[in-house]
Amino acid sequence: MNSKTIITIGREKGSGGHYIGQLLAVRLGIKCYDNEILYETAKQSGFTKEFIEEFEEKRPSRFLYSLAMGSAAVSYNQPLHQQLYLAQTKVIKDIAERESCIFVGRCADYVLRDMPEVLRVFVHASMSDCVKRIQMTTNVTRQEAELLIMRTNKTRSEYYRHFTDKTWGNSKNYHLSIDSSDLTADGAADLIMEHLKIREKYQNR
Repeated sequence: MNSKTIITIGREKGSGGHYIGQLLAVRLGIKCYDNEILYETAKQSGFTKEFIEEFEEKRPSRFLYSLAMGSAAVSYNQPLHQQLYLAQTKVIKDIAERESCIFVGRCADYVLRDMPEVLRVFVHASMSDCVKRIQMTTNVTRQEAELLIMRTNKTRSEYYRHFTDKTWGNSKNYHLSIDSSDLTADGAADLIMEHLKIREKYQNR
C-alpha cells in the first residue's frame, strides 16, 4: 500500500457504509472517523455538543442557532452553520494530514478533494435492504424505517449540495460507487481493498 491511505465513504441511510468503514479500518490497521469527527469538532470549536449533534449533516435552522448561543466560537461576521462547517473541515484536514484513516460522511470527499491519495467511495442499497438493516438495530416498523431513510437521505443530500454545490451520490464525484445490496459488507470491503491494490499498481508505473 501507499505510505498513506485515506478513504472517504459517503453512504445512504441503512446501506451499511459505517460498518464497511469499520471493517476496512480493522483490515488496514487504521482509524475510522465517524461520530469521532463530531466530538473532536466540539472540542476544538467551542460550539456546544448539543448544537453539533443537532446540526450533524443538516441544513441550518432557527432552532440550531439557539443551541449554539454562548459558544466561544460565535462570530457575527459569519453564519453559524458556516462557522461549524469550517471547524469540521479543519478537523478532517488535520487528521488526514497526520495519518492514514477512513472518514464516513461529513462531505469528506469534497473537503479532501485536493489530496491525490484519497479514495472516494459512495455506498448505496435498495430500499428493502436498507429497511432490513435499520430494523435489525432499531425497534421500528417497516413504514417508520422507510420514512427515516428518506428523511435522512434528503437532509444529507441538501447538506452536501449546500456546502459543495455538487450532487450527493453522483457517481462522477467518487472513484467507486458500490451497491451493498449486491454484496455483503465483507464483499464491499473486499472490493475496496482490491481497488486500492490495483490503484497502487498503476500509480507506481
